[in-house]
Amino acid sequence: MPERALYIYPMQKIEHILYSRFTILLLLCSILTLLNFPFIQVSYIQNGRTYIQEVSGYRCALGYIINHQKIAINIPIIICLSAVITCVLMYIINTKEEGYGFLLGLCGVISLLIFQITINYLFEYEGNTYKINCTAYYWACHLMLFIISSISYLNHNKKNKQGKILKNELHINIITQKGDE
Repeated sequence: MPERALYIYPMQKIEHILYSRFTILLLLCSILTLLNFPFIQVSYIQNGRTYIQEVSGYRCALGYIINHQKIAINIPIIICLSAVITCVLMYIINTKEEGYGFLLGLCGVISLLIFQITINYLFEYEGNTYKINCTAYYWACHLMLFIISSISYLNHNKKNKQGKILKNELHINIITQKGDE
């Protein structure tokens, strides 16, 4: 019997760490920090020389200049940034997790994917010989947002299975019937 208790304890500790609000806040603050580092790497050829310019996540959101061309504000990065800030504020102010972390994390993941598509399209549309690479910081933000949304979803489902259904939630039951009737 004591062997079983020793086996369960590490799993309970891991589960506690995963479902901890502090873990999600730590990941969200890490994303805000990673936006300071190079998000994309733009390489281009001019006068026979190859130039490489790195652009941080915040500079992508506010607009930047590459090869004397001003690139406008990028809306998907602003959406991702606002989703992360909203999620941080929600976890600090609100003491109950109501599933919004999942939606905001999903919004951040989708907006980063849209950013990658639009940035590649933008530089292909220019007709120049630009090559765009997303850096490891970009992919780390992607992974962290996916982890945040997954933890929030699992935590929300865990609370619903325990019978702790929260106020102001919309529950939809879909009833399906066979076509024989």
